[in-house]
Amino acid sequence: MPSGARACAVLSRALAVHSARRVDREGVFIAALLEHRYRRQPLHESQRDCIGFDYAAVGAALAGHWQLPELIGEVLAHHIEPSQAKAWPAEVALVHLAWRLGESFALDQVQSQLPEVLPTWRQAAVPPAALETAVTQAAQDFKAALALLH
Repeated sequence: MPSGARACAVLSRALAVHSARRVDREGVFIAALLEHRYRRQPLHESQRDCIGFDYAAVGAALAGHWQLPELIGEVLAHHIEPSQAKAWPAEVALVHLAWRLGESFALDQVQSQLPEVLPTWRQAAVPPAALETAVTQAAQDFKAALALLH
């Protein structure tokens, strides 16, 4: 099973299909990839304590500097704390969920994390019952993407 950035991106897009809100699925996918691409250290709280900002703030600043779409900047800025999102709350919540849940990609492990992320499920407008379908679809998408590389 995939892990890290690829898992987060594929799972973000698979979850977006089930959102009751109209979301930019490909934007969510790209933002999730970038979130992991520029993350150097997962200890965002330590970064904030030591240097006063974290990788999410740096990613958002770079997105603005590079004039990337607002969606990507907001996801990068707020995926750690999705309740802070303003313009793109569902997309930010989708990447947060995939970020939290995509590390394992094992459905039983993902389901064990559901109570912790339930408020974010509501923000993403994805019914928790869609999780199994989204994980299965994401795994299939990931295999298809790998097949293109070989």
